[in-house]
Amino acid sequence: MYNVFEYTDEEMHSDYFLISNKSGNGYLVPEHKKADYLLMKKGEQMEDEAEQIMTKLRAMNNVILVYEIKASELRSKQHLIF
Repeated sequence: MYNVFEYTDEEMHSDYFLISNKSGNGYLVPEHKKADYLLMKKGEQMEDEAEQIMTKLRAMNNVILVYEIKASELRSKQHLIF
């Protein structure tokens, strides 16, 4: 089982999910084994929003690496459907 934390931004009509990539059963997205967590957003995407979020995450002390993953390019994208 993978840990999932959810936040709903009602004003922007968006849902954010912080999902652990590792569990006792293996990796949710095995193509990215070095990623401990994945941040997924459902809803409208504003221009440059992904880059703004990644910039803020990179500024955090406990965050080592941030990069964008295109779900459409993943072999395991079916694992992210919920």
